[in-house]
Amino acid sequence: MADRKVNAAMDSVGEAYVIVLSLALFKLREKGPSGLMEWWLIVVAAVMAVVTVALVFYLVVLFSSEDDKNQAWFPKIVVVLSLSLACFNVLILPYDIANRMDPALQGLPGGGINVTLVWQIVLYAIAALTFVICPFAMFYYESRDVEQEDMCHQIRPAALYTLVSLGVFCGLLFLLWLTIGTAAIPFNKYTNNYTAVSSYSSTPSAYVSTYEQGTLDIKVSLFVYLVGLMSAVGWVLFFIFGGVGLTAMPMDFINAYRDRPIPITAAEYAQKKIEIARETERLMEEGKKLDEANRSGKSGKKHNKKVLAFKNQVNDLEQYYEKVEISYKEKGGEILKAWIALAVGIVATGLSIAWFFHIILFNIANATPFLNALFIWLDKAFSLLGVLAYAIFAFYLLWCVVKGCTRVGVNLLLFTVYPMKVNGTLMNAFLFNCILIMLTSVSVIQFCAISFKNYAENTSVSTLFTTYVSRLVGVNYVVMYLQYPLVAVSFLALLWLCICPRRKIKDDDDDDD
Repeated sequence: MADRKVNAAMDSVGEAYVIVLSLALFKLREKGPSGLMEWWLIVVAAVMAVVTVALVFYLVVLFSSEDDKNQAWFPKIVVVLSLSLACFNVLILPYDIANRMDPALQGLPGGGINVTLVWQIVLYAIAALTFVICPFAMFYYESRDVEQEDMCHQIRPAALYTLVSLGVFCGLLFLLWLTIGTAAIPFNKYTNNYTAVSSYSSTPSAYVSTYEQGTLDIKVSLFVYLVGLMSAVGWVLFFIFGGVGLTAMPMDFINAYRDRPIPITAAEYAQKKIEIARETERLMEEGKKLDEANRSGKSGKKHNKKVLAFKNQVNDLEQYYEKVEISYKEKGGEILKAWIALAVGIVATGLSIAWFFHIILFNIANATPFLNALFIWLDKAFSLLGVLAYAIFAFYLLWCVVKGCTRVGVNLLLFTVYPMKVNGTLMNAFLFNCILIMLTSVSVIQFCAISFKNYAENTSVSTLFTTYVSRLVGVNYVVMYLQYPLVAVSFLALLWLCICPRRKIKDDDDDDD
């Protein structure tokens, strides 16, 4: 239930076509026939930016835990800003396309609005939030102590941990930029050779043109290399979590319909309450053993996996209890939500399949433009319809990463998962997901710029990510080769989720069905 509400709320955010601080950042060209189009884009961007921030604020209020009510204001502000910028970051892509499509500016690169400046502002802000502000807010929140009212008790350790992590990142950034911070730009070198012949020959003199391919090493700016480094780090997360998410997203929505609460009788309700009480007692005993192990100083990989498995079992029990309560007290709840989940699952299945075919047919085999041709055809059928489809595919890919992170952490017990629950999400869970979303959003942008380069040609995003970032020394191999394991991980995840689903409390009714 919580997952469906999370995705429904975030899909509403994704549909908002936005640009951060639009009126402050946009620079109009000289007044001319394109002025009306430019002002229309600015108004749309400004209005939808406000709508997006409002939707993100609503999401934070909806999912925030009661424990954080009327407190933890600083982390909440950081979460709203981070999620808003993540949406802006991905959805500037279609805005860039719309700006280029100004009919009065055909032949002029970049359209009539300085989208490059918008990219710089948003990407700089995301870097600051990802590596400074969000980690500080997370350390600040987790170091709180109800018995300590001194704010310095939280600020000192948070500032120390943040400075250490920031120092490591900045040191790596400057070291790599100074040593290998170049982009290898391919070019064709043309030469004209004059052929002189004897005056006694009947063959006239002529120029012979030849060309050879080569590469030009260009030292990029610190900003370009910062974006490239964030993209490379994001790719490590993207090919794993995104690959799993492309499979898990449609399956989870369809399973949400299949596992929907159904009306049960009073006798069935009593029996399930006994099952829940028995499972609760077992988990309490297991929790006592783990608590004793923690007090004795026991640690290690095996112990940590037991702790993670215990947390997952508790989460499963809570979800099962909610399902039983809805099945009996609300007679199955609202059936419309289940049908919506099924419809979204079908749409998500189509999007995932389309992504698989596009990666294989265009990115890897370069056999057909596929989705590029579809977007161009949609724009011809109705203006900006292709831009909307472009935005849907880009935003869907980002949220597949979030879904994949939850799935990998829960099923493989590799790390602590920070789940999102209605009225039960702590700020550290929000901040962790914000860091993940912002970091992978950069790699998602680069991947979309490469995947849809035919459709997005002559745009600011194409120049930044396709021309420079994708050709950075070292980073180019990450983009070139991690597409293969992305597809492989998706197919392995399909087999994994079908053969080894998570074990939950036995539901006799579901087994009968």
